[in-house]
Amino acid sequence: MSRKEFAISFCLILIIFIVGFFFRVESANLTGIPADERAHYEDQNGLPYMYEMDSYYHYRLTSNFINHGYLGDAIVNGTEYDLHSYFPPGKTMNYPPMLVYLTATIFYLVNFFSEIPLIYICYWFTAFIAPLSGAIAYLFINRITNKYGAFIAGILTVLAPFYFVRTVPGWFDTDVFIILFPLLISWIIFEATSTDKNNKLLLYSILAGIVTVLFALSWDGWAYIFLIIILSFLVYFISSIFFKFKITNSLKVFAVFISVVLFLILFTGLSNLDSLLFPLNFIELSSNSVWPNIYLSITELGKPSLMSVIIGIGPFLLGLGILGLIYIPLYLKKKEKYKFLNQFNWFFYIILLVWVLVGVFSLIKGIRFILILMPPLIITSGIITGLFLDFLNNSNLKDKKQLIALVFIVLILIFSASMINDFNSKLKPMDDEMDAGIWINENTSNNIIIVSDWGYGHLFTAISNRPVLVDGSTQNSPRTYLIYRAFATDNETLSVGIFKMLTNSGDLGYLTLNGYTENTTETVQILNDILGVDNYTAKEVLIKKYEFSDERADNVLKYTHPATENSYVLVTYDDMIKSGQWVFNFGDWDFVNNANKKFVYSYGNLKINKNNITSNDGLFMDLETRNILWNNTSPYSIIIVKNGSIEKININNESNFSVILNIDEKTFVVMDKQFEDSLFTKLVVEKDESKFFKKIYKNQDVTVWRIEVNVI
Repeated sequence: MSRKEFAISFCLILIIFIVGFFFRVESANLTGIPADERAHYEDQNGLPYMYEMDSYYHYRLTSNFINHGYLGDAIVNGTEYDLHSYFPPGKTMNYPPMLVYLTATIFYLVNFFSEIPLIYICYWFTAFIAPLSGAIAYLFINRITNKYGAFIAGILTVLAPFYFVRTVPGWFDTDVFIILFPLLISWIIFEATSTDKNNKLLLYSILAGIVTVLFALSWDGWAYIFLIIILSFLVYFISSIFFKFKITNSLKVFAVFISVVLFLILFTGLSNLDSLLFPLNFIELSSNSVWPNIYLSITELGKPSLMSVIIGIGPFLLGLGILGLIYIPLYLKKKEKYKFLNQFNWFFYIILLVWVLVGVFSLIKGIRFILILMPPLIITSGIITGLFLDFLNNSNLKDKKQLIALVFIVLILIFSASMINDFNSKLKPMDDEMDAGIWINENTSNNIIIVSDWGYGHLFTAISNRPVLVDGSTQNSPRTYLIYRAFATDNETLSVGIFKMLTNSGDLGYLTLNGYTENTTETVQILNDILGVDNYTAKEVLIKKYEFSDERADNVLKYTHPATENSYVLVTYDDMIKSGQWVFNFGDWDFVNNANKKFVYSYGNLKINKNNITSNDGLFMDLETRNILWNNTSPYSIIIVKNGSIEKININNESNFSVILNIDEKTFVVMDKQFEDSLFTKLVVEKDESKFFKKIYKNQDVTVWRIEVNVI
């Protein structure tokens, strides 16, 4: 490479990095929030709060590593434990540590020169690392085509909407590695399969294996790329029988690569064999258990629409990527005419093809897996762009090649910028949740347990420094059902009994009971019968109704009705209203048929006029007559929350739903009538004190409750 070519490549890589970085930096300006409100979303030093719950989990683990040298809170019998998550007893630490290691290293380096808090390093980490994916894309594609195709690939990488939004400042998560490492691995595999020198082939194959294991230390889903390469070789081997491909080099690369990865995984302890099964486990995000599958409620694990896939990948990247996948085989058949594809081979094309197919298949299990699909599309989009511009160079339009390339790049930048600005305008950091977390930290004792749903668990463990029952890493468990059961029932003593059991003995109550019944449906029924009554009555129920022996009854009750109690606070917040259907569907789960009952549930904003109240969900109320309809049907009752008071009006005994109007906040909830007196309705929707739960802190969105008396 001449000095001129080196200088051009350096400048183009720098432009890719700058574009990727500065578009991301814009999100830190909170452009979607009015200027006079931005201080509410910032800490005392003006740093915006982070956007996503896992960010605070990684922040806490990094803080642990810096403070005492390992990710967990403590080492128990030689095993690292996270004592904040899934209390009690906590959970063993089995988490890819690369994000923590890199962040801690940067923290040490930066603080060698100046004192910078760890939260600042965490906040800005992804904004600096994500653009490196664009640089890798450029260097890789430039080996196959030319600097124009490579530059387009780099720009499309750093501005791919879904990757962009999950790598902005304040999104401190492992998503940043899901494009970077696969691009790097595929580049090294390409170099290994395109060389005829055995020493280089060996070196590149070993290096590809090492980088793959580094990826294993970065993300639980690393095995996707590993299994894609294995599957690709099998397809290539079968194809060689029919098309007479030479497999010697590819076989050598495959053998060395697989050997290195398996050796490092199995014999060094850098990762574990279970992680190899991650893609297979996520083929079906469900469980054979009759306990409800909480994954069904997670938005990013729901099946995406075609439009959301197009927007997430980006129309340019998706269109060029598919075009490249179609046309590259045509060029490969006559590649002697195209100097840029001289090193490209069918084995690597099959990798790209299999990769795209696996990526498309993975989308059926959630929009978040769109990141698996992006790397091969980045590669094929860069190749087809380079080939197109090379075609112009050899055509009558040669003199206009530079202009066409410039116009194409400008169009991509303008279109991508408009999409990115739209994403930036919708990003909103947590504010009231942060304030509540800080309040709990400063105003409650260190042994307090936080009870809530799993949504903000990671934030509370990091900011409040208090343990939680469930969080974003432990949500798919019977505990979540039990918490939702406590919210869904109108039997408040049952709710208190559930919280008492979970905060003291964790899972031991239902596990012990299930060990005796060997029937989850019966176990759940027994829990419903005994958790809302005192120890003496519960023992009577176990012995007389369910024919337990005295010994077995006592063994169950020491966990369901513990003699000593841990203190806890209950936290509710407005976002729980958005997931209210899952609270009721899971909380009143049909264990006989292993299915939810699909209750009526809707929520939204009200438009209050002088004479009526309307919504965009078919709600209409005449304020003079108080006649109210939802989708042309009158409700069983309406509950009106206004000026801190609550008024209930019965309307139609034949109807199956109730309507709650919060006039103060201009919101409404439509729910199945059986839940109108549930704990969820009282605390979350009406935000009113119940018989046993009293407010000790409240801001606009979040309320912290304490139990008033020992009721069981």
